[in-house]
Amino acid sequence: MSNTGVGIFNEYGECVFVTSIATRTKDSTPRRLFDIYSAFTSLDNTYPCERIIIERAFSRFNNATQALFRVHGVVNCMFWDREQIYYPPKVIKQTLIGGKATKAQIGVWVKEHYANVTPTNDDETDAIAIGACYFIKRNGKSENDETTKTIDASG
Repeated sequence: MSNTGVGIFNEYGECVFVTSIATRTKDSTPRRLFDIYSAFTSLDNTYPCERIIIERAFSRFNNATQALFRVHGVVNCMFWDREQIYYPPKVIKQTLIGGKATKAQIGVWVKEHYANVTPTNDDETDAIAIGACYFIKRNGKSENDETTKTIDASG
């Protein structure tokens, strides 16, 4: 919940914008969720999309996992009328590199394939990787002319 990466792609699979939504740990959880909601509202006004691609949550630390599910809930509710596709982390890694790729290997792959954008943190890099996974699985192109948002809410 502290940092949510967002990548926005055009219909050709090009990442046209990357950012992250940071929240303050001293704020209450409802306030942080509202800040995430507000940021997504602003992004959706600027970059309307037809689908949302999300990295599926995994259970590692109970409190962090519960917070992550709350962020997913905000996204699911906000974009209830759009297609939502979930990919497990393993599928993203296998699609981009194969095998058990490390975060560093994913970072190198993103830099090589998306030189036009510069992610500033791992969450932004992950958001680009999630979008790349979608377009690779769809043979490198979108099914329509709308933009696609990708979300890494694992942070």
